[in-house]
Amino acid sequence: MNYHWTGVKDVDREILLRVDDDQQILDICSFNKYFVEVCNDIFFRNRLAFKYPDTLDSKPHDLSWKKYYLSVINYIKKLSTTYNFQFKTGDPKKYYEIFLWETGEYKDAPLYYVHKQIYLASKYGYIDLLNIILQRKNFGNNDLLWGLAGAVENKHQVLIDYYMAHIPEIWDPVKVGVYYAGKNGDKKLIDYFMLKGKNMTDQNRMDSILIEGLIGALEGKNYDLYDYFVSKGVDINNVLQEVRDKAEYNEGYDMIANYLISKGAV
Repeated sequence: MNYHWTGVKDVDREILLRVDDDQQILDICSFNKYFVEVCNDIFFRNRLAFKYPDTLDSKPHDLSWKKYYLSVINYIKKLSTTYNFQFKTGDPKKYYEIFLWETGEYKDAPLYYVHKQIYLASKYGYIDLLNIILQRKNFGNNDLLWGLAGAVENKHQVLIDYYMAHIPEIWDPVKVGVYYAGKNGDKKLIDYFMLKGKNMTDQNRMDSILIEGLIGALEGKNYDLYDYFVSKGVDINNVLQEVRDKAEYNEGYDMIANYLISKGAV
């Protein structure tokens, strides 16, 4: 395609900005000294804003916009050539890293990498990638629980609703949801999950949900939620026992135990 360059840098930047093909832009930018000057760092920032706006917030502080642009289009190319995935929106590096789980060191452990992929795709809200994973992989309810955890972390309500509709109650999605919502300090989501479990007739299961919720809140240092869970009837003595049982395998649980003791738990 022929372009009518004007010799006015600001005008030619606007023309070049709208060239569709990224490789063609790089070729033009290295054509001669004039275009090297046209393609200054701000040009590459504007190019990203024009074609890949969702990538702007992911730029490392120590990279120039040109180097970051090169990184972005490199990951987009890798997604296409290695995984036959056509990138549209989001952060291509994160997409690539999610795909990498199935071809990297965990490629022979699908029971592990599938739930990791579902968790990350849900966390970032990459529904297009999530659809691909769910359609082509053998996944189970445990994988969907990881997806729910990621969706809660990102407060992605559409995905949360999806998982709650598809995970059987016996797998305790309410418990998982309350735990991660507590860990993220999201009272609105805690209320959402508690409402989902309002008709639960097994008091032991409800007690377990409240225990996990308070543990999650204290893990996330969301101490303002302590009174909330106490008001719902959680037994802090049982919470303390649960924390002590898990302290050997969970860093920071000793601190949680001390907090509960300060509140009168024994």
